[in-house]
Amino acid sequence: MAKETLIYLTNELKKLNQFPKNMELAKIGSVHISTAFDEVSDNVISGRATTGLSTDPYLSSVKALTELIERKAFVEDRINNKNNTCKNSDGFAAFPNNQRGSEKIARENALNEAIERYVWAKWWDNFNYKHENLELSDFSGQLNYSTKSLLKKVNDSTPIKEMFLVKPSFNGAIDKSLFIFFCFTRSGGVISGGACGNKNEPSKIIFRALSELVRHSITIKNSNDNDQGTSFYEKRLLFFGKKQINDENLNLVKKRVFYKNDKQSVIELPELEIDDVIEHNLDHIASVHRCYFRNQPVFVGGDLKRLCL
Repeated sequence: MAKETLIYLTNELKKLNQFPKNMELAKIGSVHISTAFDEVSDNVISGRATTGLSTDPYLSSVKALTELIERKAFVEDRINNKNNTCKNSDGFAAFPNNQRGSEKIARENALNEAIERYVWAKWWDNFNYKHENLELSDFSGQLNYSTKSLLKKVNDSTPIKEMFLVKPSFNGAIDKSLFIFFCFTRSGGVISGGACGNKNEPSKIIFRALSELVRHSITIKNSNDNDQGTSFYEKRLLFFGKKQINDENLNLVKKRVFYKNDKQSVIELPELEIDDVIEHNLDHIASVHRCYFRNQPVFVGGDLKRLCL
């Protein structure tokens, strides 16, 4: 099905002259990574490039193109000012329309991202919220061949000193889990990668979370010592990930990861403020949905010293 979907997206985007000028393919062990972009960027992480990772080479390209459509829908929605809270892309998700149930799947993916960013931000900002903390040896048995390939790539790019899997506790979505990986590197930095998904499919959550970690790890490896970043996203990634990180800030991450007391509580998810299909110029090709919680905290924003990425 992935091959058929890739053909479908390629043909439809080319009809509208919306297909990216460049598609790059690479492989990390058993995992294929596809990157779609028009122009090469000097930024540490290009906001114009979209990526997809999968053990299926066709699906990796489908993911990259779907993310491209999602980004175009977000920009279009923001320009049209249909939604005053649409200042960021939190809770946006797209899914190709050639597959049955595309609207439902897009909504599910949007909800997963909204939960991820709400819970992660709430947990980071408030030490009164509890979590489960696992060391690498505790969760390594849950890794399959593909996720081991991703972890090996992280270690090759930014050699691992310590690694922890954090699972913040929350109510309001009993079938969901959030996994956040914090990787402390031998050079003295720390990088993160997280994902939310169905509780009964932990391997899928781990794959998506490690995919984010890989992206951040490769970026740190390819950055120069004097890189400070252009976007706020880049600035935060480099602030924590580079070896020049201040010990005080590194200890801040460790303090949050290891902090526990008997009075900690569980995060309560509020009602969704936005739960809408997003109309856009490419909605005949892919469904786009947005979920956004009431009083959703900022994720990529706020103080630079918040490791929410």
